[in-house]
Amino acid sequence: MDLTSDLTMTELAQRLDRPRGKVSLANRLRKVLRLELAKWVLLNEFARPLPSQPPDLAYRIEDLHIEHSGLRAMDDAISTAGGLRQQDLTEALTL
Repeated sequence: MDLTSDLTMTELAQRLDRPRGKVSLANRLRKVLRLELAKWVLLNEFARPLPSQPPDLAYRIEDLHIEHSGLRAMDDAISTAGGLRQQDLTEALTL
């Protein structure tokens, strides 16, 4: 998954290579890359430990691998565990 599809790999690496100062990595990614919170959470969840070198970090941000263990049983789905009865809905599917 490309978390910064509006930037090329070169642009991304150049932005990451700027001096960071005392700013935390999370704030740096938010400010320099304008990385939204949901994207930061995905990066934090699936890319740890984050590479320290800008080119390596750029690659990880551009090509984030999200692994999952497969589908769950239909009995575990929220939409089948309760929900609304059809007779409680109008023809426009409102309450």
